[in-house]
Amino acid sequence: MERIKLFRSAGLSLDSIGSILKTQSSDLSSTLESRLFAINDEIDKLRGQQSVILKILENEILEKKTRVITKDVWVSILMAAGLDEPGMKNWHVDFESSSPDGHQEFLESIGINKNEIAAIRDWSRAKT
Repeated sequence: MERIKLFRSAGLSLDSIGSILKTQSSDLSSTLESRLFAINDEIDKLRGQQSVILKILENEILEKKTRVITKDVWVSILMAAGLDEPGMKNWHVDFESSSPDGHQEFLESIGINKNEIAAIRDWSRAKT
């Protein structure tokens, strides 16, 4: 019963849990990986909806109460922390080299468009 509760808390359906309990552990890994990717997709969609709602409402108070950090806010934070333009570029280079997928996800999360993300990641990889 504890395993069922654990899998339910991970968001797995009862059908998936039934299959896992009847089969090998390799099914567990693939089922959990699939769920993780589905969660990532759901989060992306929700972030997009959140951004659209904030743009429609144009309400600074609501924007500050949400968990949305925009590019402008992030740049302000980095500047307040003492990073200048070269420092911010180095930050991107380090982020890209240590976690390329995380860098991509972060850039998407602060509302940067796909073309700008591609450009940032390209020069982040090219810098030595």
